[in-house]
Amino acid sequence: MKPDIPSKCELDSQLRTSTEWCLRQIVLKRHEYKHVCPHLSNIAEIVLTVPVSNAWPERGCSKVKIIKTDLRNRLKNDVLNGLMMISINGPQTCSHECDKVVNDSVKLWLGEKNRRKLPSKNKGQVEMEMNKPSAHATPIDNVQIQLPTVHNEKPDNNSESEPDPNAYDDPELNEREIEKTLLQLKIVRSLIEAKTLKLLEEIKLLDENIAKNRSYETTEGNKEVQPELFHDRDTVLTQASSAVTMKYDKDRGRYLQATCKIPAGSVIIAEKPFATVLLPDHYQTHCHHCIGQLTAVVPCRRCSTVLYCSETCRQQSWSIYHQIECQYLDICHSIGIAHLSLRIVLTAGLQHLLDFRDKMSASEFYQKEDRIGGVTEEGTYDKTYLSVYDLMTHALDIETADSFQYTLTALLLLTILKKSGWLEKKSGDVKITNDNTEDITKLQFSQDDLYIGGLLLRHIEQLVCNAHAITELQVTQTSDTSLVDSKSQERVATAIYPTTSLLNHSCDPSIIPGFDKDKLVVRVIKDVEAGEEIFNCYGPHHKRMSKMERQQALKTQYFFTCQCPSCQAYDEQDIFTSYCCPLCKAALKENETTCSCTACDFTDHVTMFLTNENTAKNMFIDGLKCLQIQDIEGLWCYFSQTVKCTVKGFCKHHKSLETKVLAQCYALSKKYNKAIPYLRDSVCTLGKLYGDTSIEYANELHKFAGVLYYAEGFLEEGLAVIDKAVQIFTLHCGNKYELVQELEEMKICMLDKLKIE
Repeated sequence: MKPDIPSKCELDSQLRTSTEWCLRQIVLKRHEYKHVCPHLSNIAEIVLTVPVSNAWPERGCSKVKIIKTDLRNRLKNDVLNGLMMISINGPQTCSHECDKVVNDSVKLWLGEKNRRKLPSKNKGQVEMEMNKPSAHATPIDNVQIQLPTVHNEKPDNNSESEPDPNAYDDPELNEREIEKTLLQLKIVRSLIEAKTLKLLEEIKLLDENIAKNRSYETTEGNKEVQPELFHDRDTVLTQASSAVTMKYDKDRGRYLQATCKIPAGSVIIAEKPFATVLLPDHYQTHCHHCIGQLTAVVPCRRCSTVLYCSETCRQQSWSIYHQIECQYLDICHSIGIAHLSLRIVLTAGLQHLLDFRDKMSASEFYQKEDRIGGVTEEGTYDKTYLSVYDLMTHALDIETADSFQYTLTALLLLTILKKSGWLEKKSGDVKITNDNTEDITKLQFSQDDLYIGGLLLRHIEQLVCNAHAITELQVTQTSDTSLVDSKSQERVATAIYPTTSLLNHSCDPSIIPGFDKDKLVVRVIKDVEAGEEIFNCYGPHHKRMSKMERQQALKTQYFFTCQCPSCQAYDEQDIFTSYCCPLCKAALKENETTCSCTACDFTDHVTMFLTNENTAKNMFIDGLKCLQIQDIEGLWCYFSQTVKCTVKGFCKHHKSLETKVLAQCYALSKKYNKAIPYLRDSVCTLGKLYGDTSIEYANELHKFAGVLYYAEGFLEEGLAVIDKAVQIFTLHCGNKYELVQELEEMKICMLDKLKIE
């Protein structure tokens, strides 16, 4: 049927489009298709009879309401039809074409036969009525435009007399009415143009504001704040300060060492990732490319899954990796951290990887056994593919079952690259078509393809030990009126940072990582002497996990036994996890059946303590249910019993002591003075548990300062708490951190309240 379609269907008034022509042919030749597609002709008939859109009838009804009003309700159908045609299809009011049409219409109307004479009035009445707004006046921006009304200037005592047919024979009067009508039209046009210009300016301003929100690069205030490194940037470690240097030995491998004394709070690394993957749970809240929080959303043009903060991020994402991943996102979500392996390969680019292989095999420099991994021939360790390639894989330490799973995942990713056409993209100017529909069982891989598959497997093995979690502070508020809320660091993305990966582990680290979108900012949290090694924490921290838990986690994932000072010393976690002796309040030693005190001779069966603990947990859960429905009385009842049970059975600073839940009860009731003792105990416990320079301790101080601000008689204590919290936040996150700014504003308000008092 397609070759039979007329070249210009629109020439026939009955066949305006080729689609309509085809539908008519199906209806006319229904006997030819009824055996193959019996319902096809019925569908064609329905499509031909159903209106394409309801826009035209809706538009016509709107015009009818405008034209046929209460003052013009006797219009005949032909007149109404003509006015609607002019209103819908006629020229715009402010156009030159409209001026010409109006002038021609007025002249034609005046040149027709004589009109009936209107009721006569004297000249004074005529002037008054000409200047008086009529019932037909149209308001535009508080300006009344009077429609032309012509009266006979000759006085007539008989108001009931018939109109004079020669009323419009006066050429002077006709000319004056024409001029007056044209003047009014010019006023209308000028007002419309002024209003149009104003609207265009508002639209332009809105566009500028949207562009400003979509990209921080458009204005000075939205530019990225570059953290100041301690000393200058190093010439070898280009992402780090010159106060650190890279060392190597057989036992520790590559590690970072201080070249001079580094004071606490100094920035030693500011590094952008080589590749990043946003977690699916945060697709609707964070940019898919730069991991920044979304304000104005720019979606992908093909899929409805990923969002961006600016057009720049969308273009960069599409050109680097998303044009391949777009149609395979469901698969990428199912393979976990291996998705980052695919992102690394796509970020490097096929041609670069093939050139990298040739360079590695041809250059004598890269064949040396004593070569330090990641360092180029120029002697620099930069954010290059070489620094990622030389990260540790631990291929010999991985269990066979895991290695087999990683290999299958790499094969799956290689198949995606093959099906998408990426492996045929030998240079940047070849467009990827994504239309390869070949059966995957018949795919044949070249040597270049297999080399890329080997890189995918290598990066999967590397990421198990070298991937970094990009975290963000999440606040969970009990209610809109509660000042006591919970804060936690939530993982939003996974990235690879080659320079920071050089840091070895310690359960008591020297640094703390912070994030500005996807940029990693590393600060030292305690003074580091010259020649001292700088340590990171791979997760198991001596303030958060017991020694046994830390050793097991590090051995399972990182394949080594930690020998840091914290692992050599007494386990500090005992006082935070032990039951309390009812006689001397010392920590009890627990075994399978009994609990015994080392300070006195107390011994009892462990069942008593377990029963007490389970009772406290059940009451705490019931209290949380009351908290969700804002049942303050039930909340107070359950939480007070929970605190009594935990105080009776646990040590003073036990992790399970939820004294701050009572503070939440009082804060919900706005009884801030009663909440203070419980919050003070909670702050003390967190200081002991995580350390008095930890970010957890600072968050608790921040909450405590808010309650002290609203309580009566605690302003001086509040100022001291604010100073301590600001000091810790600045140490970890810098003085530009949003909570630092908030605390400084709170301090100013407290000082003002003190002056008033």
